[in-house]
Amino acid sequence: MMDVLAAGIAAGALTLAAWGAWRPHYRAASYLVAGAVELALIGLLVVTGQTLMAISVAFLVALGGPLVVVNHRRAERSRG
Repeated sequence: MMDVLAAGIAAGALTLAAWGAWRPHYRAASYLVAGAVELALIGLLVVTGQTLMAISVAFLVALGGPLVVVNHRRAERSRG
C-alpha cells in the first residue's frame, strides 16, 4: 500500500510541475511546491527505512525533471 501512495504523491508532484510550465503566474510556486513535496517524500521514505522505495521515487524524479524542463521551454516558445 505504501508503494501506491508514494507513486501517487510523486506523480502528482510531477504533474503539478508540468502544469506550472504552462501557467506563467504560478510557475515558480508550482516548481517550489513540487520540489518540496518530492524532497519530503524521499526524506520520509528514508527515515522510515524504505530505501528501495526512496531510490525508486528519486529515479522517477530524475526522469520526470527533464520532461518538466522540456515542457517549460516549449511553453516559452509558444508564447513568444
